[in-house]
Amino acid sequence: MWYLSILLFISCLISASCQAPATEVVDVTNASMPLPVATESEPPSDEQMTMWEEKSVQPLIRRWLAGENLDGQFVDLDWGEGMEWAAYNQKQAKVALLDVDDDGRQELGFQTACAPVGNCLFHIYRREGNGFAQIGSASMVQTFKLRKTKTNGLFDLETRAHDSAISGGIAVYKFDGKEYVISECFGYEYKVTGETDRNGQSIVADKPTLTKADCTGWTVE
Repeated sequence: MWYLSILLFISCLISASCQAPATEVVDVTNASMPLPVATESEPPSDEQMTMWEEKSVQPLIRRWLAGENLDGQFVDLDWGEGMEWAAYNQKQAKVALLDVDDDGRQELGFQTACAPVGNCLFHIYRREGNGFAQIGSASMVQTFKLRKTKTNGLFDLETRAHDSAISGGIAVYKFDGKEYVISECFGYEYKVTGETDRNGQSIVADKPTLTKADCTGWTVE
């Protein structure tokens, strides 16, 4: 009977009916694990933004104190770790050096955060002893100039804001002994005369008409 066993063994090999069942392969590489969800960083507080903004102008102030001639230059502001949160127009300043007290030394004025129409924030700093102090801030400033009149030893400051091609606003700031404070405001408009030039364009008056205005919104809180 031994030869029957050999025949059965050979038959199993040929038919594979005696082989162990195949093992199923399962991919278990994180198949059931959820993918990580990206989260936004928490926006900084107003206090944090103010701190970054104040620090961003420190390199500019140091350059001015060192006597560097920055008049008319565009200077990058350093927001440090707050750079990603600063708007594009907050990252640069246009510098104007001006002598507000007529002592031969120039104070630091600069515009930043300018809108597309050209209205900007304006700040002015003055040397005090071995340091410095901010003596004025204004919003909605396209252009500015020192007037011939003085208050408490400093020239009065006039700023202009752009509204349209023929209209805008004027603000006058006076020094109160510590800082520039807004004194009076006007709206200005170059009136259309009703006449046209040879190209068919309306002719406007040479001088603007001024109208007393509310100063709310002109200063930086």
